[in-house]
Amino acid sequence: MGKCRNSILLRGVLQEFLALDRQRGPSFPTLSYPLDTLASLYVQVTGGSLNETEARILLKRGARQLDPIGDKWTFTRDVAVRNHGLFRFSHDAILSILPNIRCKLLLFKAKDSDWVEPLKLCEDTMSIYKKNCKSYEYIEVPGNHFVPLTNPTAIASHINQFLSSK
Repeated sequence: MGKCRNSILLRGVLQEFLALDRQRGPSFPTLSYPLDTLASLYVQVTGGSLNETEARILLKRGARQLDPIGDKWTFTRDVAVRNHGLFRFSHDAILSILPNIRCKLLLFKAKDSDWVEPLKLCEDTMSIYKKNCKSYEYIEVPGNHFVPLTNPTAIASHINQFLSSK
């Protein structure tokens, strides 16, 4: 796939993302639950990676109250999550786009979370970042996917240092 084709695909992905961002309201049937039930369901679907207190924090954005008087809540969705456009790119296409990323980059990896992509692709990606980015730092931290929520102190000092560096 050539650079021109990659640019066309990327433009389409970004246009789709912007269109989804303008959408309002859920595009799925509205089921209502008590807030306690939503929190329990969240804990269940994350395999216990979150506790109920942490689930309630995420539900501030991920749920809405249907009835201002009663305890009727429903899950909402961040429409950006529904944009699967980047998955249209082959690994080779993604690797051809990455050298254009030149900004400062700080990347965290939660030790208890698996890589989403094959390790070789992740290593190749990080090699490109290291070569082309103004600065690149990769840090492994204890925790799972939800580490910014469950253990923010593991990353906060790194983020502060990154943001204050020139």
